[in-house]
Order: sequence, then structure tokens, then C-alpha cells
Amino acid sequence: VPLLKEERVKKYIVVMMSLEAPPEADAGAITHEVPRLNDALLREVYLLAKENDGAADLDMEALRARLLALVQAMLGDKKINGLYFTGVSSL
Repeated sequence: VPLLKEERVKKYIVVMMSLEAPPEADAGAITHEVPRLNDALLREVYLLAKENDGAADLDMEALRARLLALVQAMLGDKKINGLYFTGVSSL
């Protein structure tokens, strides 16, 4: 996730995440959608960066909620229960 200042990247926040699916979910179907999800999530974090240009830091809970809503919109809210950050670091 880029953090911008005056439309220039001042640092990146690297976020590792996991999706939680219900036991009855088709893991193969979800895995098949990973490339599309990666593309959509990357676009979303850059949109968020533009919206927060100049912010001192990143609201991680707002990021999680926004990305979860995107994933659920793409896959269906019955296929994904949650999105969890499993690691965060700064570059």
C-alpha cells in the first residue's frame, strides 16, 4: 500500500492477508479467482492512497473493511467470511 505525499510515494506498507471462507466453500473456485482479486485489490489500494494523499499514516481497520467489501462484492459475501492481516511491515 503506497503512502503518498503530494502525489509521490513516500513509503510503502506491505500487508500480508488471509481470507476466511466457510467450510462448505469451494476452495478451488476461490483459488481460481486469486489473479482477479490481486488485480482488484492492488487497484483499490492505489485509489485509497490517492484519497489519503498527505496522511501521516494508514487506517488499517478502514483498509481491512474496504478490501473485505471488495472481495465480498467480487466473490459473494456467502463465500468469504473475513479478511485478516497476517503481517504488516513498512518500506
